[in-house]
Amino acid sequence: MKVRTAENGFGLVICLFLFSQQCVVLAQTVPGSSSEDVNEESAETTNGASPEARVVANSRYAAGSFRRFFLGNGYRDLWTAPISVPILDLSTYAGGLTPNRAHIGRQTTSLRLLGADGREYLFRSVDKDPRTVLPEDLRVSLYGKLIKDAVSSTHPYGNILVAFLLRVADILHVSPVIMVMPDDPALGEYRDQFAGMLGLLAVRADENQDLEHAFAGAIKVTGSEKLFQRINKSPAHRINGEKFLKARLLDLFIGDRDRHRSNWRWAKMSEPANENDPVIWEPISRDHDHAFEDIRGLIPRIASNYSPGILEYGPEYPAMYRLTWNGQEVDRRFFSFETDEIRVRMFGGADHVAVRGRGNPDITVRIMAGKGKYILTDSTAGQNVRLHFYDQPGGEPYTRGRTREVNRKSYDEWVGSNLDRYPPREWDALRSFVASISLDSDFGLIVDGGFVRDRYGFRKEPYAHRTIFRVGVSSSPARLRFAFSTQFQLENSERSIKLSALASGLEMLHYYGQGNDTSSNRGTTDFFDVRHRRFQIDLRYLAPFSGTFTAEIGPTLVYSNTERKDNRLISLPDTTIYEADGFGQVGIRFSVVQDTRNQVNAATSGNLIDSEIRVFPAVWSVSSSFTSAHVIASTYFSRPLPLQPTVAVRIGAKKNMGNVSVSGIGIHRRKQFASRMASREVCRRYRALWKS
Repeated sequence: MKVRTAENGFGLVICLFLFSQQCVVLAQTVPGSSSEDVNEESAETTNGASPEARVVANSRYAAGSFRRFFLGNGYRDLWTAPISVPILDLSTYAGGLTPNRAHIGRQTTSLRLLGADGREYLFRSVDKDPRTVLPEDLRVSLYGKLIKDAVSSTHPYGNILVAFLLRVADILHVSPVIMVMPDDPALGEYRDQFAGMLGLLAVRADENQDLEHAFAGAIKVTGSEKLFQRINKSPAHRINGEKFLKARLLDLFIGDRDRHRSNWRWAKMSEPANENDPVIWEPISRDHDHAFEDIRGLIPRIASNYSPGILEYGPEYPAMYRLTWNGQEVDRRFFSFETDEIRVRMFGGADHVAVRGRGNPDITVRIMAGKGKYILTDSTAGQNVRLHFYDQPGGEPYTRGRTREVNRKSYDEWVGSNLDRYPPREWDALRSFVASISLDSDFGLIVDGGFVRDRYGFRKEPYAHRTIFRVGVSSSPARLRFAFSTQFQLENSERSIKLSALASGLEMLHYYGQGNDTSSNRGTTDFFDVRHRRFQIDLRYLAPFSGTFTAEIGPTLVYSNTERKDNRLISLPDTTIYEADGFGQVGIRFSVVQDTRNQVNAATSGNLIDSEIRVFPAVWSVSSSFTSAHVIASTYFSRPLPLQPTVAVRIGAKKNMGNVSVSGIGIHRRKQFASRMASREVCRRYRALWKS
């Protein structure tokens, strides 16, 4: 097994990883609770132990070479290895255990049990099922099976290994013991669900236990949400930074990226020595289900481009933003080589913020005032200080020192909760790859692919800067298409600026001649084809208004060149079409879009109405000005049927006014509005324009 190295006397037993294949031995020799070690609470293996059972964690994770290639090896050999595990005796363990409450989380099934010793215990399933967050129909689909199989990438007994490391690192924790839940009538209503289940039993770090039975001798234990509320309300409550740093460094070492607020409890071990001293809370590190997680295989590696939490555990550390993704709410970084900005949110109360020094030109400091009276003092020196003050409308923070503008534009600050764990992303960048394959009647097989890169920034939602680049190629005939766009979001605004560019050889029109009474019976279908190359640049200013509406306005530049071939209508001597040769036009476009869809990609409900007007003056190749307008309406609806199918219906109309160029006829292919036959009918109803 590949091992990461620990440096600087971190105090971790590296060789422990080499014995992961013998985790059963470790599971049966985990130390019990000790009065000499207040940093752990352990379920005692000698109290209530009964005959052992020979079990397999989950035999369904067994896989051949083909499946392992696509989905990875993970820890399949551990999941399918038979082990001997004690059977829990509910009548004697902790003086007797009484089932209290069952819970099915996002992936773990658990059962709370009340011990006769006055403590509460928690039994958590070793096997996980992340399909619980999926709709019923998807749980049994191929996608659901892939999600379930991904559990094989987690170490089934990783929590036991981590407990040993936490004890060495002197961090508060629980020490779980692996056991099999008996098929016992004492389980009552929970018997069918838990009988025979392999799980981990540990003392629960309960927020409501009395001092006699408090966790690890703590005066009080609280959850993250309540602690954050205390910290936000008053600086009199603080966490033990040294202990928390050690805990987070250990998380990085074991590759546990799932360290959100619900995986922490906080213990007050003593009262402040003096009245004005702060209350110090020590972290209780728990639920390390993703420790040593090793997600490999072709499909997970592709998926890792879209999800930063998909990691491979090995001798090299992944990018820190990926490894700390789920813990971003509780992490802080202040080094210029990895930190672009420092943001200080003041929340409630009366506070005085003073900024001193010459500043670091590589780091921007933003101070956000909250509710209450504030004093903001700028005592910085030099011209390289990147300091910004923010307040809500009507706020009146008193400023001292250098004159500094206070931004009072309204903004709803994110406030975390157990149901909303992760703040909007405002830092770094994320890149993903996109690809598609389609079959077209004019160009045959079309393969399209590229990348999307999102850069995130302060008060810029959903991103600060998005860049998209795609390349498409067709098979018959062989043609290329390049598409590029970049969009810049304005700070604390829904408005943005977008630049788009297109160079495409995959452009087709069907021209049937002059007038509405032309006949299509003039040879092969190719006789009416008009293939051309299109080059286009659009600059747009996007301004959402009135909830679901967005207005766009900006210049557009289009150049097209028609391909002439023998045996085509367009190549006949008497056919001279306006814009048949190289043709350039510059104009302005204005559009209004109403979007009530439940999601942009793969919508299942809602409507999309796109209306647009383009005006091209007599500039460049345009002999006289013309206007083009269209409206396209789409609606999506689903029914409660198997696999939840969605029906999408589109309808639209277009009106051209003036001497319209050929590229203005019909509805453009990129709008994906109509079928090929519908496009032919539309094109036949427009009068061709001839050069004089």
